Amino acid sequence: MIFAPLLGIRLGLDQLAMLIGLMLLLAVVLTSLGVLIAARQKTMEGFHTIINFVMLPMFFLSGAFFPLTGVPLWMDLLSKINPVTYGVDPLRQVALQGSLPAQFMDLVRLYPLATDVAVILAFCVLFLVPAILLFGRRD
Repeated sequence: MIFAPLLGIRLGLDQLAMLIGLMLLLAVVLTSLGVLIAARQKTMEGFHTIINFVMLPMFFLSGAFFPLTGVPLWMDLLSKINPVTYGVDPLRQVALQGSLPAQFMDLVRLYPLATDVAVILAFCVLFLVPAILLFGRRD
């Protein structure tokens, strides 16, 4: 967000508030996934191995580095079950809103903003509830 003006992206206060909210929501989802994985691990080394094996492909398949249009079917399916995809898409939409023409925004957008937020909230519940239950359990 600090570099947005250097890139010619104008962010209003409403956009900043929405971006921060979306980042916090995505952070809760990914932290919940991390706690869910950590609660099942016996060693710290095992956790680091698993989390890197899970998080890096999630980030690469999110559309953050390359567009997800025209990708092979297997990659499209993986991106549809990837919570980071539904976090990157609304961040891009909100950040670029008003700075780019509407026709370009239609090409960049994967899902409507409400769909992205609903899916992120669903992933939040899906990961957070079992993470809380497993983290509280003693072996």
